[in-house]
Amino acid sequence: AFPEASVHSTDISSDMVKAAESRLRGQGNAQAKVADMEDLEDFDDGTFDLVTCSYGLMFAEDPDQALYEIHRVLKPGGTLITTVWENLTTERAADTLLRAACDGNSVLPERIIDPVALAGPRHLEGLIEKAGMSLITVDQGEYSFELKGSGNSDDTFKFVSMPVYPNLVDLVESGEYPQAMEKAKAAFYETVANEDWLTINDDGGIKTKPNRYKLAVARRKYEDNDGKRKIVRRKKPKVELYQRSKQPPVHTSPKEMSQAFDQVLTDAYTRINNGPWHETVRKVEHILRGHDESRAKILNLGSGVNEPAASLIDRFPRASVTESDTLQKLSAFEDGSFDVVTCAFGLSFLDDPEKAMKEIHRVLKPGGSLVMAVWDSLSVEHMSDEIMAAVMKGNPLPPRAVDYLSLARPHAVAKLIEGSNMSVIKIDHEEFPFQLSGGLDHQTDDFAFNVATIPIHQNLLDLEKSGENPNAFRDAHDAFKKIIDDGILVHKDSKGHLFTGPNRFKLAIARRQFEDADGVLEK
Repeated sequence: AFPEASVHSTDISSDMVKAAESRLRGQGNAQAKVADMEDLEDFDDGTFDLVTCSYGLMFAEDPDQALYEIHRVLKPGGTLITTVWENLTTERAADTLLRAACDGNSVLPERIIDPVALAGPRHLEGLIEKAGMSLITVDQGEYSFELKGSGNSDDTFKFVSMPVYPNLVDLVESGEYPQAMEKAKAAFYETVANEDWLTINDDGGIKTKPNRYKLAVARRKYEDNDGKRKIVRRKKPKVELYQRSKQPPVHTSPKEMSQAFDQVLTDAYTRINNGPWHETVRKVEHILRGHDESRAKILNLGSGVNEPAASLIDRFPRASVTESDTLQKLSAFEDGSFDVVTCAFGLSFLDDPEKAMKEIHRVLKPGGSLVMAVWDSLSVEHMSDEIMAAVMKGNPLPPRAVDYLSLARPHAVAKLIEGSNMSVIKIDHEEFPFQLSGGLDHQTDDFAFNVATIPIHQNLLDLEKSGENPNAFRDAHDAFKKIIDDGILVHKDSKGHLFTGPNRFKLAIARRQFEDADGVLEK
């Protein structure tokens, strides 16, 4: 595309560089070499007009350092174009395959690579700006993976297991689980190959549902001097784009929290056609398959928005479905009362989710099942940070009254389940966008604003009530309109309907173990 430009291709892997050299053979304006993006010592300061990095930054041990090096080798005014994954369909299979490789152990080894390490709201943008570059645009797109059939089914397995393949190799070579690869392959063909996000043709070719990526364009600012900065390396950098107040967050009880958010959530979730409710119902269908529905007892917890209780009642009209908005004190229910307990997102709001899980364990019958959903990432987190920054007018952001992502940490759900003496059966990852409007009149649609400010709704109420900013909601509305006009954090479909980026949640199935009166497992 640019035959007169000087192009340098680098990778830390010598095998990848050899492959690049083969493709570049005969191109006099291009060369390939081994280089670590965190240490580009072979290149002088201000060497390049343009740096591109496609799906590489999330694999850096220290992306802060990598972006500093990119800043250094760019000329003042030079441009960075980089892409990272926001979601990857093959991630849905990762935990299933790794758990099978570890003989069903739900406490899994830490991932050697994480393709979605920079998928969090504002994570990539924060790193870029921290490195001293200015964001020009941030776009989002998606496409499916298609792999032509090669006649070798192992190629299909290796492709789908990509997020955990290095772990599988390590488990075998270390001797910890010598049969890890075979067991993961067996799980792939028995379970993963039948999932609805993956289509496998007769010739072994595959096609996945769309994978979503983020493409950022940034520019190195014009500066008088660089002045090399000392970078402290750390394996897992935590980025705060906006400074937050050092004060402790305002304590909000689950009841107060529910009252503050119910109206917003009820309005939002009832307009979501592809949310978590149908996934929860599907899991319960699977659990009750082959059983007498009329004898089934289901308890839905945290049903502030009347879901998925309403969907469960519609789907299982002969079953007994009980709703409760209280999670931690289930004293109204006797031990071993229910066959299934469902809880969609309620556990994320509790100060003591461990206590709630013990109560769930108590009211479940031995062998009974829990179906629970927690947020893994929320697209509106990014929008709410932008809005709150405008509301605070340069002052530190107040701590959030609600942490929707309190159980988003790796293995947090599995540890919570096992800590209550239940067994993890399966943990899936699903996602859906929030639809902000049904047409082009989005700027006057309070529904869209309410969804965008769900994570900070309580903070806005507190700012107005305390007098710290009597116009907090007006300022928030203005900031939201600017976000819509910029079109970076939202997108429209062909009909003009406005959507956020994908919201990712974990859907876990757990089972209370069969125990006798003393809590000893049956033999």
